[in-house]
Amino acid sequence: MYAYLRTEQSKGIDWVTMDIHSHQPKLTGRRKFISILAGVLSAIAIGERALAAKKPPAKKVVKKPAKKAPVKKAPAKPVAKSTPSASPSPSPSPSATASSTPTSTPSATATPSSSPSGVTVPADAKALTVAGKNLTASDLAIGATTAATFPKNGITTAVLVTRIDEKNFVALKPICTHAGGPVELSGSSLVCIWHNSRFNQRTGAVINGPADMALPKENVALVGDIVYYVP
Repeated sequence: MYAYLRTEQSKGIDWVTMDIHSHQPKLTGRRKFISILAGVLSAIAIGERALAAKKPPAKKVVKKPAKKAPVKKAPAKPVAKSTPSASPSPSPSPSATASSTPTSTPSATATPSSSPSGVTVPADAKALTVAGKNLTASDLAIGATTAATFPKNGITTAVLVTRIDEKNFVALKPICTHAGGPVELSGSSLVCIWHNSRFNQRTGAVINGPADMALPKENVALVGDIVYYVP
């Protein structure tokens, strides 16, 4: 390679030009690629340096210390001074008095009550009622039967009452002993309306089945002029 330098003077400025004449053989394709790649990499590096130089320096952030709220102190409560209290003077002890001795009281027992006619009614006896009125002897003729009720153990109990004679009455439960069906007065006997079992109205005995047991009885008695259930 031969270099020729020429100096030109134009408008007061010196320009130096270099003419390069190369007599070397042409570069191969691989060498051209390497030279181009090297030029690109150097251009990138120069650009990054220029950008880094233009960036302003990062500002340092100074953290301000947080202000603490002033702690309010509660005023001290005044302590009450205890004043000595006057001790009570000893009182004279009371004289011993005689203690009352408990006396045993007899337990209350049910006492027989008297009916309006002056006849004594047995204890726990309950008057039989018909339509809310007490059943009396004058309400039922001899041989006649009527339905009545009375309280037993807190439950209203129904019975069929038949007057046997002047002073005797019989009360039968109107529940059939065959299947528990209701029993009613039919003619001169008591009949189950479910299966037609028939019972004697005075004794409760079975006249015809299918029932095979007599009707259960409740104990009743004439006290004065009123018919009572007597437990």
